[in-house]
Amino acid sequence: MALSQTQQEEVGLNLLGKDFINNLEAEFFTLEEKTLVSIKQALVTAVEKLPAHISSDIVLGYIVDNVLYVFIIGKGQVFMKRGGNGGTLLESESLKKDVKSASGILQEADLLLLQTGQFSSLISNQEVSDALTQKTPDEIAEALSPKIHGAQEGGAAAIILLFTKPAEDVDTAPIPPSLIDDAADNVFEETPKPISLQQIHPPQPEIPSQSDQGFPRIPPLLKTVQSLLLRLPLTSLPHSKKLFLSIAVILGLVLIGSIFVTKNNQESQASKKLFAQVYTQAEREYQEGEGLLSLNASLAQDNFLKAKELLEKNKDSFKKGSEEEKKVLALLAQVKQQLSGTSDAQSVTPAKVSSSDVPLLALALEQKTPYVASGDNGTFFANSKGIYQVVSDEKSAIKVENADNWEKLAGFGLFGSNFYILDTDKGILKFVATEDGFSETKYLTSDVSVANAVDMAIDGSVWVALSNGSILKFTKGAQETFSPAGLGTPLASIKSIYTDADSDFLYMLVPSQKRVVRLGKDGAFNAQFISEELSGAEKIVISEKDKAIYFLSKGALFKITLP
Repeated sequence: MALSQTQQEEVGLNLLGKDFINNLEAEFFTLEEKTLVSIKQALVTAVEKLPAHISSDIVLGYIVDNVLYVFIIGKGQVFMKRGGNGGTLLESESLKKDVKSASGILQEADLLLLQTGQFSSLISNQEVSDALTQKTPDEIAEALSPKIHGAQEGGAAAIILLFTKPAEDVDTAPIPPSLIDDAADNVFEETPKPISLQQIHPPQPEIPSQSDQGFPRIPPLLKTVQSLLLRLPLTSLPHSKKLFLSIAVILGLVLIGSIFVTKNNQESQASKKLFAQVYTQAEREYQEGEGLLSLNASLAQDNFLKAKELLEKNKDSFKKGSEEEKKVLALLAQVKQQLSGTSDAQSVTPAKVSSSDVPLLALALEQKTPYVASGDNGTFFANSKGIYQVVSDEKSAIKVENADNWEKLAGFGLFGSNFYILDTDKGILKFVATEDGFSETKYLTSDVSVANAVDMAIDGSVWVALSNGSILKFTKGAQETFSPAGLGTPLASIKSIYTDADSDFLYMLVPSQKRVVRLGKDGAFNAQFISEELSGAEKIVISEKDKAIYFLSKGALFKITLP
């Protein structure tokens, strides 16, 4: 499979490809009968869920016993070699999302090469035929790979299949090859008349007995009815009436039994379909998380969280004590065990400190405003009247007077000699130092809503925290993609955000969760610090040099010592 896109999106092709595989598996494993028509429809359904701007080259093969089904969407080719002859079994050059398909009977030692359009454009049929003279798929791949690797074409992909019958079938009489539908380039030694699709079907599975499927047993019901009939005064009834009564009873029993069977069949099929969708996707997330543990614990935790959410949402949908429920609960237990080992939560005990230990928060307490900042040019605070510089312990000088420049102040920051004001209505305002004072400019280069903003931090980029737990990142006024990853519990109701140009981390104060969360500036979860005292915290300041988180809470100043 190869995917490409005509416009850049936040969601990468790797995630879209993963979602497509999940959707295809869910559709495929819920098919009652896996025939050419039903598999084709499952493939179409999965492809339709891809965004409109995504182009797909998909080549799919499915073998049941010795019957082969092949499908192509977009550009692709299926090449087959039998004995000394080879040729194209199915090919498509279409850019549309139409499906081409074919089916036929495989013979011992048939070789198949399923290839995307990019692969077939690099490797000619003659080169493929020459490579297929090798004895094993590994040798064939080794013969073809140098040219593919040299081209550096990401969409060039192929699968090599060598068909071998089970041992007990090898000595049976060979079945004549029958290649149908679009297999126009057949060059095999035997070319019998093509047969219709109806002539090739996978063997039908045996239907389990009613008792195997958990259907209600009819014999006890029959015994109960028989007991009731014996108590009725039937001896006085004419023979014809007895006959009609018996027929009516039998028809009633058949009707009741059929209703029970139909109802249980429907519930069983719905349960199996849901299980295939939920368990397959959750298991895939869990396995991907395990694979990422040693490489990136935060991304691994994201996978575990997705699996946990999916399993917990659907675990009550399965019958108590059923195999489906047992498997779901077992996988959920594994997921929770992995999550418990990747949360990195640290319980801390804050200590009270004096104003001299953290002058910036002492200023916030004194001026009754959380909007404080300090830099090489001094210490400043902002309120509804303007931006002020602290001159001494008792004096401050106004630097920028608020002449209706901002109305709904939500954040204040300093970078170099420039001031930044966050207004939930007007956006981010930048005040640039000039010879005559300060000149106001619009910082944002596009119309981005900050209506739910609660705080701001600056390190060269501007970081804006929103009340719903989201974080926006802007560099030179343009918004950049930023997504926290690996959080055991999503951020909610951020109160304060902190970083600076010397730090590699972002710190978020979340009083409702009694924690301070530390993220890398790439969004990766790093650590979290939990304390009851954080429930009333209003503002944080970090000193990584002193290994300390300082916070203001209920009129007092506290310090958390970092490990």
